[in-house]
Amino acid sequence: MPLVFAEEQRAGSTAAVRTVAAATRASLIDLSPELCPGGVCVTATTELPVYRDATHITVAMSRALAPVFEVTLR
Repeated sequence: MPLVFAEEQRAGSTAAVRTVAAATRASLIDLSPELCPGGVCVTATTELPVYRDATHITVAMSRALAPVFEVTLR
């Protein structure tokens, strides 16, 4: 699925999350580069499955994203 389409579909929830983050001074992490490389959201890569269903990433993908979270949490 093109990232642009995914962003259109979740525009309302994204706006709500950004409002809450701003009000609470929380940081947001954009995982689009990892989940939608080249602007295309994929269900699997050659290395691992990305999603276990329509909205939840797999444990393997969560582990692969650990470095992104580690850098952000420092």
